[in-house]
Amino acid sequence: MPALKRQRRSAPDDTATAEQRWGKVMQHPLRPRILRHLLKVRTTSAVELSKAWGVRLGVVSAHLRYLRDLGFITLYHRTAAGSVFVYHYRVTDRADVELRLWRTEAVPATSLGGPHAGQAMALLDGLALKALQPAIDRFLAELAQLGAQTHERQLADPERSEPVRLVVLVAGEHEAWAVGLGTTTGSTQGTTRGSISTPAAGSRSGRR
Repeated sequence: MPALKRQRRSAPDDTATAEQRWGKVMQHPLRPRILRHLLKVRTTSAVELSKAWGVRLGVVSAHLRYLRDLGFITLYHRTAAGSVFVYHYRVTDRADVELRLWRTEAVPATSLGGPHAGQAMALLDGLALKALQPAIDRFLAELAQLGAQTHERQLADPERSEPVRLVVLVAGEHEAWAVGLGTTTGSTQGTTRGSISTPAAGSRSGRR
């Protein structure tokens, strides 16, 4: 009986939309784990991940190549290790990946219903960020105040209905910031994450 040949992983479809490509990322738990790690350490290699996580080198390498083919990570540089090269990767668009990872961990606000439920993403330049800053500051301050009031009511009456935690994410690079809004359930206090800061004068947008 002839030996079975190992089936190669098919390359991602170049015509797939961003959402379809992200769906492929979520088909295996190691892929979003790699992306979360890259957001923390900036660059990594299959060798580093294999040693740190105890996962076979070939498995990690295959997922890194797949994420690269999907366009979510890019080859940053390579280093020589004896007679072989070690390839180091980084996230292609940090703001996009951070927002997508956050969305997978939050319940979309639209699923909760109501006329005020929703989420948004926008690209803003330096002037727009400067104009938006006061509104963001007021919103975060009011959110924290309302969260504290909710917490006090929960302490006074534990039998009250379970509150909904509002999660705000502000993320981006250079002048382009992606702003997302969603909700998760089961918390007694409002939570804010991040704030907007205006880029330095004369800086230019673009990927590093």
